[in-house]
This record gives sequence, C-alpha cells and structure tokens, in this order.
Amino acid sequence: MATSSGRMDWSTVTAPRTSRAWCRDGDRLIDTWQDFPFRSEQPITPLDPATVAGFIELHIEQGPKLELAGLDIGVVSSIVGLGGGRMEFRGRADHAGTTPMPLRADALQAAADFLTTLPQLAAKVSDAAVATCGILRLSPDAANVVPERAVCTLDLREPSRAGIVALHAAVETTAREVAERHGVDVVWEPDQIIDPTPMDAGKQQAIRDACDAHGFSRQDMPSGAGHDSQNLATITPTGMIFVPSHEGRSHCPVEYTDPEQLVRGANVLLTTLLSLAS
Repeated sequence: MATSSGRMDWSTVTAPRTSRAWCRDGDRLIDTWQDFPFRSEQPITPLDPATVAGFIELHIEQGPKLELAGLDIGVVSSIVGLGGGRMEFRGRADHAGTTPMPLRADALQAAADFLTTLPQLAAKVSDAAVATCGILRLSPDAANVVPERAVCTLDLREPSRAGIVALHAAVETTAREVAERHGVDVVWEPDQIIDPTPMDAGKQQAIRDACDAHGFSRQDMPSGAGHDSQNLATITPTGMIFVPSHEGRSHCPVEYTDPEQLVRGANVLLTTLLSLAS
C-alpha cells in the first residue's frame, strides 16, 4: 500500500514478491491493485476472442511526424517493440575529499560514460531505434561520498524483433566495456522484450478508405509508443488511427491536439466502424 509520503509500506502487502526487488516506475501492478478503490472482488472472466470482430483505437500520435508533414491522419502500421531493464554499476564508496581521483572506483562516472553512448548505440541499430535512461539512482547518495552504486533504468525501443534484440545486446556489451575501463562491476537485469505488433491489413485499409471518403490527408506510420491495441491484437484483428500532437508533446502538461483535428479523427473512427459493421 502507498503511505501518505507516496512510498510503499511493504508490511501491508500480502502478495508474494518477485525475485527482483526493484520496480521500473516505483510501484508494481500487484501492489497498486491492492489499493485500487474500485476493484471488484469477482473473478475476471477472460474475453472470448470468438465474440470480437475487431478493435479500432483512436489516439494522439504522441510525436511530431504528422504535424511536421502537415497531415491529418496517421494509419498505424505496427506498434514498436519494447525492451529495457536495469543497469547497475557497482564501485566503492569513498570520501570525496580524501580519495585521489586515480584511486576511485566511481560508479556514477562509469554510468555517465555509459549513458553518453546510448544515442550512438541506437543509431547503429537503425534510424528508428531509441534508447533512454529515465531513472538514475545513486547510493549512498551523499554530496561528500564517491557513489558506490549507480542504477540506470533503461527504455529501449525498435520497430523490429531483430532490432530490439540487437539493441539489448549492444547495450550490455558497451556497459561491460565501460565498467572495465572505470574499474567497477556491472550487473544487467533486462526486462522481458515485448515483440513489435503489426496492425491488421484489412483494418488499415478500412481506415485509409475512411480518410479518403472525408478528403483527409493521411500517412501510414509505425507507433513508437505502446497502446491497448498491442494487447488486443493478440486476440482480434486490430487497427489504430493517429491524430497530430502539437510539437509532438506528450505525457506533459502542454500536451495538446487542436479540436478540429480531434473531430477529424473521430469522423475517421466512426466511418471505419460503420464500414466494418456493414
């Protein structure tokens, strides 16, 4: 359960913990579910795929491509493969004032050196590959102590299965080279890779036809973000519609899509559904 400070109170958690003591974004799903006020005590009945004819999702692009191209609609061709994990550099904690620079095993210096390589590692895999460190945690985390540990939480994405596997391998190899250079150890705990998910060809064509019926400009494009469609596509033919995001901004207070663009997206969704239903 979460306390008033926002931290987890493990003494109230009855569910068994996983072998991994860390959480990518702070809370595990099972712990958050325990504190969810509207959760039902009834067992969840799995959806029967035979009862679902298809799934169409309308979403903002969350990126800049449609706006830069001056286009109305994105017809999503596939959803990116997702990977990442926890890269932990382990050095030695020493006094910041008395330990000469050549004698340090500074975990943060190693982590910083490693993080500067991420753009090059992604570029070597493909133009579409991206690598991000969104969380960096230090220990002991004191101003006058050389960091003993630096933990980087990585987010790795690439449109193809082969690409995401190659990016994982490149990240691990480079981290070990950097660690050796700095005289520290490194431990790589990769997340399970989520394979790229192609959208259904028939649903894509129905979306294109709906755009053309309304006279809206369009472009086929992959999604660099994960979506509900990535899960629904495992049980039913699925398609996605993108509308532009102003300046490509997303997951921040300035996220915005013009109301007229939202209406275009809604009309494409409606027309697509009517076409599929008939």
